[in-house]
Order: sequence, then structure tokens, then C-alpha cells
Amino acid sequence: ATVATTLALGEQVWFRQAQNMTNRAQAESLRQGALNYAAILLTRDAKDNKTDHLGELWAKPLPPLPVEDGMIAFAVVDAQGRFNLNNLVRSGQPSTPDIAMFQRLLTALGIDPGLSEALRDWLDPDGVVSPGGAEDIEYLSLPQPYRSANQLLQSVDELRLVKGFTAKNVEKLRPYVTALPAPTTVNVNTAPDQVLAALFTNLPAAALQPVLDSRVNQPFADAAQFIARLPSGTPPPPASLYGINTGYFLVTIDIRYGRLQRR
Repeated sequence: ATVATTLALGEQVWFRQAQNMTNRAQAESLRQGALNYAAILLTRDAKDNKTDHLGELWAKPLPPLPVEDGMIAFAVVDAQGRFNLNNLVRSGQPSTPDIAMFQRLLTALGIDPGLSEALRDWLDPDGVVSPGGAEDIEYLSLPQPYRSANQLLQSVDELRLVKGFTAKNVEKLRPYVTALPAPTTVNVNTAPDQVLAALFTNLPAAALQPVLDSRVNQPFADAAQFIARLPSGTPPPPASLYGINTGYFLVTIDIRYGRLQRR
């Protein structure tokens, strides 16, 4: 009886492992298919027009799609609708307009704007500590020491390593920021209210609500149209900060296949 029970248990474990491997292979096939679809969708969009906005096909959410033994959900988001954290340092030098914009975004979210200095030190190639910043000497004195990256962020999650950025602060920022491999402009056709408001020195997000409401059906074809729809008397932001098209997108795929869940 003991031998029979051991054999039966081993067979069940083997069967479960084989089933898990099959589910993983099926989920990988679905993931690759969804990525190919996203590539085709965005490539076709790039050929059709030179602006990117929320009324385009890629921006329209799709309901979860049933597949055999599971489900797949698919969404595309304009990564340039968010503030690119790597913009704080351009060509190895601090970018004053980008730093000011990031400080305004931090303030609007109830986060200390001085944290921009710590992030600037994390990104710039030198070891000079800016006022309120941090370099190797601060990080090496921690209980679990490490060095300052002195290079571009690879992901938003890397913010947790930067002095002053708590897990709570990172989660507050996550919907509004990204980490892209090159300097980018903010797409005013897709940016959320807080990011759009951060372009301006003293303009609350609530004042931009008419602009946000109209851009879905009437997207901005150029910078002049964007400036023309701003509240009267609003000075335009620096031209290096904003645009009306996008080169980077974030594709999110959620798959449930059998017992396997993958994002």
C-alpha cells in the first residue's frame, strides 16, 4: 500500500508539472501573438498620421478576450503621456526646464520637490553632491550599502533605491512617470491632468479640464493649437518639454490560462 501510494503521488506531481509546463507554453504563445498585434497596430498608425491621441485605435480599451481554458486582456498606453524621469539629465548635464517640471509634479502629488536633486545625482555621470542630493558616500553608509547608478534609470521601480523615495512615494508617482532610454517630450494629446499641469509654472490641473475634455474629439495637430486652447493669459511652456506625437508605448498583457496567471 505504501509503494502504491508513493507511486500514485509521484504520478500526480508529474502530471501537475506537465500541465503547468503546457499552460506556460500556451500563455507564452498568447503573449507573443498580442505583442505582434500591438506592433502591427502601432506601425500602421505611424504610417497613417504623424500625431498620436486618445481617439486612435491603439488607445481604445479592449474587453478581456476569452480563449480556450483562459482569458487575455490587452492594453496600449502612450508612454510619452507621462513625465520621463531620465529627462532630468540631458547629454550628461542637468536640464533646468525638466527639473522644474518634475518639481511641480512632485508638489502637486504632495511629495517633497527637493527629491528631484537626489534623482538628478543618481542620473548624472559625476560624483558631485548637489544641495539636497546624494552620491556614493550617502549610499555606501547604509546598512545594506550600494553605489549611485550615475546613469539612466532602467525602470520606475529603480526609484526605490534613490535617497528619499519611499515605496509610498513611488506608487504615487507611478501613473505619471516613466523611464525611457532617450530624452522625450510630453505628448499633450495623451498626458493626464497632473502631468499636463506640471508643464506650467502656476496653472492648477482643474483649470485644464476643458482642454482635457476637448482633445479626444479634437486632438491637437500642432503646438500652436495646444497653446491657443489654453486659458487666457497662460504663458506657453518651454518648447523642449511638449509635443503632439509619440515614439514609445507601454503594452500591458494579462493572461490567465488554466491555473497560470501572467502579466
